[in-house]
Amino acid sequence: MNSPDERDELIEMFAQVTHDLTTMMHLHIASEWPEHELSMAQFKALVFLSGGSARMGDLARFLGISLSSATNLADRLESKGLVQRDHDREDRRVVTCELTAEGRQTINRFWQIGRQQIEQLTEALSDSELRRIIDSLQLLSGSWKHYTEEISRERRNP
Repeated sequence: MNSPDERDELIEMFAQVTHDLTTMMHLHIASEWPEHELSMAQFKALVFLSGGSARMGDLARFLGISLSSATNLADRLESKGLVQRDHDREDRRVVTCELTAEGRQTINRFWQIGRQQIEQLTEALSDSELRRIIDSLQLLSGSWKHYTEEISRERRNP
């Protein structure tokens, strides 16, 4: 087992590599944003809503903003034709938000850009190297899932 100092160094190296990679990828994707005129918060909202219709309160919690700020954000996305809002039939106080067809097209375009980036990024890798990266990312994904489940349990049972 590594010493605490070695572990800290590995964690720092991991943090730096992931920071560098995400920065490079975000800079490339950001070059596509001007045509859609989306802020980062608007983009995050579209990503969240790509999972399906959501209550405005859930969208606000996901974005870490107040309900009134989420409402303003949804107003802007609605004016662009990317989302639509509806009142719940049983409780008119509840407002849900979902992507329109144009909103789905917009988010799909960003997924396509990401896919193209991954293709370009992996061109120089052998199949063996790509498999090692996939295995590592699956390991990391499992670790993240375990972490979020732990946090969720702690919040339910303080």
